[in-house]
Amino acid sequence: MHKSLSSCVLLLSFLVTNALAEQPNITPARSYFYLGGLIGSADTKETFQGQLGTPEGEYTQSDQNSAFGFYIGFNFADKWSLESSIVVVGGINERPSSIPIDEVYLTALTVTPVLHINITEQVSIYVKAGLGILLYSEDLHKHGDTYRHSGDDYWASAGLALGAGLQVDVSEQIAFRLGFDAMEADLEADDDNHHQNLADVEEEFSMVSMSFHYKF
Repeated sequence: MHKSLSSCVLLLSFLVTNALAEQPNITPARSYFYLGGLIGSADTKETFQGQLGTPEGEYTQSDQNSAFGFYIGFNFADKWSLESSIVVVGGINERPSSIPIDEVYLTALTVTPVLHINITEQVSIYVKAGLGILLYSEDLHKHGDTYRHSGDDYWASAGLALGAGLQVDVSEQIAFRLGFDAMEADLEADDDNHHQNLADVEEEFSMVSMSFHYKF
């Protein structure tokens, strides 16, 4: 997946460079709000503690899957913005469990101040750090009256969200980004989980992404 994403990134970078060469005098418009979408490749790692349906009591797994998300930001100064994002990673491997698992998802929510450092009028790098929330959820098979809880279990907690990347202003309203994000947290089980799934989960998340956003 990383190889495919890298090929797409190189192609888009080439197209953006050509577009900028044809329009050398683009000056980014003064804007306050921006809204964008992203796609990427995410690496996840879970360490499940005891009482999670495994004989050993602890189980660790790693996976790599596609991710997609949206973000919105507010520029409150020339070099600073406040940004919020939501990213969903689907298709995560199912762990060994005494309760059949249908699908597994990881959702990352962030609220971060972002520092923009201009290289040229059209190209800048950015770094961000702030609050992140990870939500790990398992959609479970329906299994009659054996368990009467809801059809899914989940774990959630807050952690430090970090990110950095390159931003290119393709036009006055459109910007293109290449980014890297990372977060980890000790996720607490929801009280309504099945009784086998009440132990905590350690989660590590990182993502390489490309995105476009529109500046209002």
